[in-house]
Amino acid sequence: MSIECTLQSILKASSSVLAPLKLKETEKKVNDLLKRLKDKFVILVLGEFSSGKSTFINAFLKENILSTSILPETAAITVVAYGREKKARIVYKDLRKHEINDETELNLIKRDAAGIDRVEFFYPLPQLNSFLLVDTPGLNSVFTEHEETTKEFLHKADMVIWIFDALKVGKLREKEYLEYTKEYPGEMIGVVNKIDLVDQKDLAVLHQFLESHFQGLFSKIFFMSSVGGDGFDYNAEEDRNYHGNVGFKDFEDFLFQEIIPARKMFKCKGTLSSLSRILGETCISLDKGERDLIDKKSTLKEVTGRLREIKGYLTDRLCDIISDAMRIFANNSKKSCRSLLKEEVNIVKALWHISKPPDIVKDFNKHVLGEKLVKNFFNSIARNMEGVLIKGWKGRINQEDIQSSVQIPTSCPRLGSELDGMVNELFFRVAEKMLPLVLICIVATFILLAIRTVTFAAFIPTFIIILGVILGQWYLVKKQRGLVNHFSQAIDEYFEAMTERIKVVAANLNERLFFKAQEKVISDMLGYNISCGEVEDRLVSIRRARDELKNLLGEASMLEREISLLDKHTQKSG
Repeated sequence: MSIECTLQSILKASSSVLAPLKLKETEKKVNDLLKRLKDKFVILVLGEFSSGKSTFINAFLKENILSTSILPETAAITVVAYGREKKARIVYKDLRKHEINDETELNLIKRDAAGIDRVEFFYPLPQLNSFLLVDTPGLNSVFTEHEETTKEFLHKADMVIWIFDALKVGKLREKEYLEYTKEYPGEMIGVVNKIDLVDQKDLAVLHQFLESHFQGLFSKIFFMSSVGGDGFDYNAEEDRNYHGNVGFKDFEDFLFQEIIPARKMFKCKGTLSSLSRILGETCISLDKGERDLIDKKSTLKEVTGRLREIKGYLTDRLCDIISDAMRIFANNSKKSCRSLLKEEVNIVKALWHISKPPDIVKDFNKHVLGEKLVKNFFNSIARNMEGVLIKGWKGRINQEDIQSSVQIPTSCPRLGSELDGMVNELFFRVAEKMLPLVLICIVATFILLAIRTVTFAAFIPTFIIILGVILGQWYLVKKQRGLVNHFSQAIDEYFEAMTERIKVVAANLNERLFFKAQEKVISDMLGYNISCGEVEDRLVSIRRARDELKNLLGEASMLEREISLLDKHTQKSG
């Protein structure tokens, strides 16, 4: 597999690893590098603000096509490319394009500076068929957006030409910029401008300073002279006293004889260099992200643990409140049931049952276990639960959220109808047996009194009635006890079931409030909501991606070494 194909494979794999991490800017840079392999060779002209970059390009084209008064005021990249005829156009950030047909229209660049992505110049210079020449806004400018634009374009450069101002060489920021830049392109060339303004005796010192101060940064350094700021005067014989490769002509020879023929290799070197930097920075960023997530995980664990303690305490407290309240209400209901049965189940009402059956349902629902009683009782439990929850989650959840959440579904068993049916059936059986006896005894009493035979005998039927009533009442008392036991058990079963049901409702409600509290506390602490599970998932993703990127970084390093060995072999062969 060729070097270019291997590099494409590494770039595609890097893009695939970065995509799930949602590092869009980094992923875009890698995709730009992939696209860059198929694009023209890009020569980026860099230097500090007003160092003579545009002037250098004008000299290269042998014509002043770049405006040195308007472009410095914009943060736009300027691209010089081959064209059959001279023309210029503005490309806006929204992808609109505008052809510049008149010199005066260059004012558009100044006027629309904020919306411009780049300015493109097309020039009929055959050499431009092989590469693109790019002018940057400049570093160390008073306009911070100039520096940002230049740095964002660095990863697209295959070769960098750094323009020095001979009168300002050696500035600390310049060294810092160069150290930052060297990781991106495959080749870096130094061009020292304005040496005509330096005393002849100081040129050797300047050359020595450059060699020592910027050692290893440039493959070659060229010394040139600017004339009136509009072009370069390359007096090779004069400059050859100070450097082996001097003057503009020597620079052009070097470019077209050594760089352009090997541009594919330089492009691969530059792409690899940029990719290695991007992957290295991403790995560092992922390491930092991992440490940050581990800290967050620890914090979340601590916060969640504390909130779980509160949730556990509140759940136990709510269960105690529910159990106590239900037990008390169940006991009161059973007492009320006993009182109702004691009052209702008697012989008199049993004997009157046939003419007027008693309606026990209404009294049972009103005094023992009716819908209204249950609803009021559950509302009182809800208020108690609300008070406990508001106090327990105070400061972590809004009180209104708790109040709107505490709802207990009410339901009441149809015990009143069952009791009514059982009592009416009991009364019917008693009346069925007692009424004929009572009627017979009454008739017999009247007959005996009418014939006046034995007056004492007339009291026998009355005695039988009294005895029958006593026996009937005894029977009803016995049955009443059975009814009390039956309905007491039914009431207990109902309240046991409802106790468990309401405890589940309370536990689920408390669980929801726990998650709300957790969300609010975490959002207040971190500025966004995330769970321990999500943190763990992210950690797994980050660690996997970091390992894959490090493997790809290793492959890139091996490919760089292969290119380096190939370069050395080529140089020896040359």
